[in-house]
Amino acid sequence: MQNSLENLENLRCSDTVRIVGMMTGTSADGLDLCLVEFSGTTRFPTFEVLESTTCPLPSHFSDAFKRPLELTVSTATNLSFRLGEWYAKQLISTKWKFDLIASHGQTLVHAPPQYTLQIGEPGFMAEQLKTPVVFDFRSQDVVLGGQGAPLIPVVDEFLFRDETEVRAALNIGGIANITLLPTKADSRPVIAWDTGPGNTLIDRAMATWTEGAEAFDRDGAQARNGVVNESLLDWLNAIPYCSKMPPKSAGQEQFGIPFFNEIFRQSAPKSDRDWQNLMATLTEFTVESIAREFRRFEDHYPTPTRLFIGGGGASNVYMMERLQHHLPTVVLEPVNLSGITSDNKEAFGFAYLGYLWLRQLPGNLPAVTGAKHAVILGKLCM
Repeated sequence: MQNSLENLENLRCSDTVRIVGMMTGTSADGLDLCLVEFSGTTRFPTFEVLESTTCPLPSHFSDAFKRPLELTVSTATNLSFRLGEWYAKQLISTKWKFDLIASHGQTLVHAPPQYTLQIGEPGFMAEQLKTPVVFDFRSQDVVLGGQGAPLIPVVDEFLFRDETEVRAALNIGGIANITLLPTKADSRPVIAWDTGPGNTLIDRAMATWTEGAEAFDRDGAQARNGVVNESLLDWLNAIPYCSKMPPKSAGQEQFGIPFFNEIFRQSAPKSDRDWQNLMATLTEFTVESIAREFRRFEDHYPTPTRLFIGGGGASNVYMMERLQHHLPTVVLEPVNLSGITSDNKEAFGFAYLGYLWLRQLPGNLPAVTGAKHAVILGKLCM
């Protein structure tokens, strides 16, 4: 242990550090890994993305993670250990060289301001790779009265905040979240929140329709061929989350299986055409949720002229067309910056949060999460 502590202190004194960021999101479709070399000691280091990859999540994990509220304590605990063991195997298989592991884990429950829980026992990685692991990035923000989410806005500020251009960043994973980025000269803070569902309802509908043969609507092709059910869309847009003011965050508690089952009950699709109509309606709900939240503070914040888009939704061609329809004056730009893409941005983000932990710098933005104050995020396992 003494040698490990000495190694960690030496790492903190080093100007250059290699960190692997790890992320499995609410879509529960894979583990994203991103290896980053950071140079510097401030909040704004230079960096180089060295490697990135996605490891498909075994079905016994993904099936369980899509039904988190149905898990018993013993099942959830076993899942946490088995997931941590699997994480370690994936990292070993990469043969990458790194100094620190930053693991988000898999969210099982997220109910701020009461609690949040991410699983994926870090001890397996610490032991098998002989490398310190920083994990559990959300809890301390929740302890301070915050939402514990979204956490990526601190990364958006680092990557995209500009001297003269007002910008925004959007991530469309299972849940979608948006970050508003005033210019650096503007004294107003960066703000961000979860807009509502991203791909989660669309993916669940596709998997239900095809009995698991298709996990998502590739390019939005099925939605494109459908017709929006206006009465269902009106009902969706009237749910309480849509009118709730930020700070707010969402997850399976709001948009999981019980919510989807109610949608299914109301739409009652019987034919392929019915299913296409449901896909069109759910896609439009995601898009309208994003567009509505994009404009929420237009009387108080300058309107962004450029929107950087990451996450799986960025690859949904039809969804992007519909979003452009609702935001006609905004430049929509897929994330593509210095090796960071729409696919690896969140894993990069947790590598950056690991860097902030190592430098003992706050990782949350209180104006985003509602926490009482800024705080260092993450716990150490070694």
